Amino acid sequence: MQRQTGGIPVEEFAPSPHGPPIGGTTIQAYPATASAQEATITTGKRIIGYRPVTLPPPPPAKPRRIGIYIQTALLGVALLLVVGLVLALLHQPGLFGRGGHSPVQTGPGVQATATHIAACTTPAINSAAARTLAHVQMTTGLRDSAHQDYRPVDNVSSFRAGTQGYLTFQIATAQAGTVAVRFCLPSQTILGTLQVPRNAQQRYGEFAVRFAGGDVGRGVATLTWNGAVAATVAFAVRR
Repeated sequence: MQRQTGGIPVEEFAPSPHGPPIGGTTIQAYPATASAQEATITTGKRIIGYRPVTLPPPPPAKPRRIGIYIQTALLGVALLLVVGLVLALLHQPGLFGRGGHSPVQTGPGVQATATHIAACTTPAINSAAARTLAHVQMTTGLRDSAHQDYRPVDNVSSFRAGTQGYLTFQIATAQAGTVAVRFCLPSQTILGTLQVPRNAQQRYGEFAVRFAGGDVGRGVATLTWNGAVAATVAFAVRR
């Protein structure tokens, strides 16, 4: 018994590396791979299949410009704050690096009172205020004021009239505060103040005073921290 077949003759199908064809339409595959060429040579049959389709890569994502602008603005603000802090320290009288310079007779917040004083007294020291200042002493000069090194060159207790003396001290606290000085002399009282910013520990501050002929005698320099007596230094002025 024979089976009858009918319809359109089709060629024998050989699967390609890209899978079986989809639908009823077929095209001749180009011998693009070694496997397809070998199959043609070995079997002598023409390979029917589909060409592989390669999709184009997706377009690159555009950068978020808003985020970049915000980061740039924040960086600019941070730089401005750092520059402002450095400038504030540079212009802070009496403090910079290891030391500072604030001449008492010419600096802001300083006044000289020409009064005749019978005798200069030594006030009691506040223990809490004493811990905020260290190395308080009178000196005849500073190490290198031209290069902002205001550490004392010596430790003296006597000066000649017509010369200039310095009261130097080191900040020993990280807190902000006000250092004030009171030079008690036989002919006058000289006052001065210095604003100390936060985190200024280990830096030096100083007050300068020029002794006149009427200042001959004994004197007392008193330093206060936020109004409390931190240190006193006795000295003498001679002709």
